[in-house]
Formats: sequence, C-alpha cells, structure tokens
Amino acid sequence: IGETYGAIGLQSSEITNTMVSSAAEAKKLGYEMSDVLSTATQLSDNFSIGLSESMSMTGEVLDMSKALGLSTSEGANLVGTLKDMVGLSTEESIALAKNVTLFAQANDVAPQQVLRDIAQSSEAIAGFTDKGGENIARAAVQARKLGTNIGEVASSAEKLLDYQGSLEASLNASVMTGKAFNIEKLQQLALEGDL
Repeated sequence: IGETYGAIGLQSSEITNTMVSSAAEAKKLGYEMSDVLSTATQLSDNFSIGLSESMSMTGEVLDMSKALGLSTSEGANLVGTLKDMVGLSTEESIALAKNVTLFAQANDVAPQQVLRDIAQSSEAIAGFTDKGGENIARAAVQARKLGTNIGEVASSAEKLLDYQGSLEASLNASVMTGKAFNIEKLQQLALEGDL
C-alpha cells in the first residue's frame, strides 16, 4: 500500500482498511494485494473515478474479471469505459459485461474478445452508444462475427458520414482526371461491395 499510495496512504485508515478488506476478498479468487492495488490505481488514474470509489469497486471488478476470463487490467478497462462513456454504474457495467458474454456465446463469438474490443474502443462507444449500451454490445458481437472489431466499424461509419472529406476528395479527383464523380453513387457502391 505504501509503495502505491505513499506514506499518507499508510496513515489513512480508510485506504488501509479498504485495501486490506479488498485483498482478503481477492485472495479467495486467487488474486494478490498487488492485483487489488493495480486495479484500484488503474480505475482512478485512467477514468473519472475517485480513489475511494475505485478502492470500493475493486472487489467487484476482480470478481467480474475472473468470472468472464479477463485479466484484471482488461476488467478495469471495461468497467471504467462503460462507467465513463455510457454513464453506467459499477453494477450496471458488470451486468452489461455479463450480458455481452451471454450474447456473444449465443452468436458463437469469443466473449472475451468482444469485451476487450469494447474496453479498447472508448471513442467508438462515446460516439455511437445509446443510454444503456446495448447497441454497442450488439455491434461489437456483429463486428467480431465479420472478423473485425467495433473500433474499425466505427471508423468506417465515421468515414462514410464525412461528406466534406468526400466532397474534397471527389473535387481533387475531378481536377486530376478531368472527370466528374458522383459521391453518392461511390458511397452506395462501397456499401454494396461493388466498388
């Protein structure tokens, strides 16, 4: 605790008691104090989660990580991303992760890979998620079924919606070739795979 939170952390009975309690619970799952500390630190350093909250939710994150076959780092990233980007509580984030796992299994897709994709695609989640995050879960599973990930799908969607960039590119192509290009037709052909 002292190495992670310094001398003040050792003197704070709240930090010490919470960490010792979390470590005892984590030990039952096969984790060590270092896992508790790294998870709490990752949550508080990388997401808009305060130190006290990160310490109190560490046990739940470790339990979820073990149950879903994720590393502690992946579990912390997943819960932190869902809390920050979707606005879910810790409990809602964990419930969504479990539902994603079930949905992925029902669609014959590796659940851990889908969960990792979601955890690593915070920008896509921020731009395309609905209030509960279910659409991102469905999209992540479908993307995996197609052999890609949610980040690549979101990037493609953004490019298709970038009309100004498309217009500039078509004007440049027109100037260079001396021919006119129908942007809408090109986008339609690209969507149909006939380009």
